[in-house]
Amino acid sequence: MTPLVLWFLLSVIACALAADLPRIQVALAVQFGPEQNVSALDVTLQIDDTQSRAGRPLLQLDLNHGLTPTLRYDGDALSASDSRGTLALSYTDTNASDAQRTWVPLRDPEGQVSVGLRAVPRATNASTPSGPRIDLRADQGGAIGMATGFIPHPPADEDCPVGRRGPLAATLLGASGTVLSKSYFAVGPLKRWPSWDVAPGADERPFYVYWIGDLPYDSDRMSGIAKDIHLAISSFFGDATSPFRVFWRRVPVGYGGAGGHNSFILEWADGTAEEQSEEAVTFLLSHETIHEYALMAPTR
Repeated sequence: MTPLVLWFLLSVIACALAADLPRIQVALAVQFGPEQNVSALDVTLQIDDTQSRAGRPLLQLDLNHGLTPTLRYDGDALSASDSRGTLALSYTDTNASDAQRTWVPLRDPEGQVSVGLRAVPRATNASTPSGPRIDLRADQGGAIGMATGFIPHPPADEDCPVGRRGPLAATLLGASGTVLSKSYFAVGPLKRWPSWDVAPGADERPFYVYWIGDLPYDSDRMSGIAKDIHLAISSFFGDATSPFRVFWRRVPVGYGGAGGHNSFILEWADGTAEEQSEEAVTFLLSHETIHEYALMAPTR
């Protein structure tokens, strides 16, 4: 397989548990720059919501998590339409330190609402704060990020279960209970442990590790350690079935991790291996895995 492949991510989020719950389908199409690096993701949201009305919240997006900004989508960056044609949207922002933007339609929508936007990976350098790690960032020709940093989603009380389809699509993948905003998306020349042609056995739950380029550690050894840690901790908490994904992302400076749903991301930079031993990485893997099960801040 060539290292630069047009990866088409298609994540389908369906709330089919009750007729009055919304349904949202999210399609991400990769755009390449002149050097065949991922330059942007064209995002299309298709929303079916029988309760949608003029002035009623349709989508929302946090504007920042601490020091990390999201992509915001100021002005008319979001375009919407329905069966009647163009659907004008307006938005309001909260004034909290962790602000949130909410989009509402200016008239009653009719039928399915389609919303389009372009997500451009955040430009970073050695002065960029290391976290929270929720932003969409370029990584060695690809891009990796959490949806809460770049994909508007239904209001929190209407979150939909998440599934996926599409070739070689790495999101936190395939689990019907996953919340869109906590999904990781990765596009580009992805590598995977175990390799792409290896499928889990009939009685084996999926555990995969994804990265771009070359890790500063032995990828096979550290991926095996990550799996052993996850199996031990998840079994302790009575979880014997949930799939799990680990994403590595190279950054200009620093290292650390952040959790999604049934997944987490680890960051590394040049010099990380000298600062952080294999033993320290093992501790970080344990730390992030524990966060998946032990609720440290119940109000969050």
